Amino acid sequence: RMLSGSATTSASGQFSLQSEGTTEAAVLMAEGTGDFASSVLVEAGGAARGTVQTAPMTAETDTEADVFIAARQRGSRARVADAVLFVTADVTTDVRAGQTTTAQVAAALDAAIAAERRAARDEGASDDEVEEAADERDDAHAAFRTSLSASVSAEVATQTFEDAYVNAYSRAGLTARTSARAARARVLASERFAGSLSNRASASIRAQARLFAAVATALAVEAEFEARGAASARLATLRAARTTLVASLRAATTNVQRNAAEAQYASTVEAELSAESGVSMGQLNSAMSATTAASAALTASVNTAASGEAVATAVATYYTAARSSVAAVVSADLAVDVLVLLTAF
Repeated sequence: RMLSGSATTSASGQFSLQSEGTTEAAVLMAEGTGDFASSVLVEAGGAARGTVQTAPMTAETDTEADVFIAARQRGSRARVADAVLFVTADVTTDVRAGQTTTAQVAAALDAAIAAERRAARDEGASDDEVEEAADERDDAHAAFRTSLSASVSAEVATQTFEDAYVNAYSRAGLTARTSARAARARVLASERFAGSLSNRASASIRAQARLFAAVATALAVEAEFEARGAASARLATLRAARTTLVASLRAATTNVQRNAAEAQYASTVEAELSAESGVSMGQLNSAMSATTAASAALTASVNTAASGEAVATAVATYYTAARSSVAAVVSADLAVDVLVLLTAF
């Protein structure tokens, strides 16, 4: 619905808007002289908190708003933070150039969020916990837009937002394993349903989802080691490996580079796992190879999935099969849990 209010603008382009409050997500739209028109999102509840500083209006914020509206028109549960994370600069470029449509991006976003939410519930998360995680993400967006309006480095603000977005499940009280498995479902849904987009937009969305899942998986790996009482030095090694992985994925421009970064991380984890659990590297490698059939079945199911929820169901089936396959080769619980997580790479 349209909110009633009034606005004033300055010669420099700054604006002030007074309107009635709303607990719903809000889209602020502005038009200027010539062909200028843009919009920016404010997360749910943001417009009811008194004074709100929006992010500067750009082509990217305008595309984010368009995608968010299109997703909501589909009945999607996507939040403002989801649209902001999903719509990258490359996605914006191709939408503006007419090479990808807003509807296509919204459909991919809808599927990714649906897969993530369903996978979390399959792991035992309640609807309230999933909603709390979504609230945490919108809070992260509120901090993000405030940082941008305060002229904080866009790169720093973006990375802080992305980190907070990934950690939302943990802040909502969900386990790192739940977050990792939900992220796996999300990345697979992104790969499945971004295929209809332009090559550049699709590659950008997939790379973003892959980074998201890698961070969630690495945090879950650390949580497994910590739960088994691993020494602080070993945990520090794992954290350093995560930092290197994230930096490499952010810098990567090709899938070859991404694959190499993930392989290097997995190699470091496997070495630490062998030392911690007493399971030989040969046994660990054999256990990983035992998941080949489950991985092939997952790929086949994802490739024919008609919805994000179907992707999540395939992921749940995969994890059950993969755990069984790994446990048939190694018996140490830590080894089983960590190796199943590493199959994401």
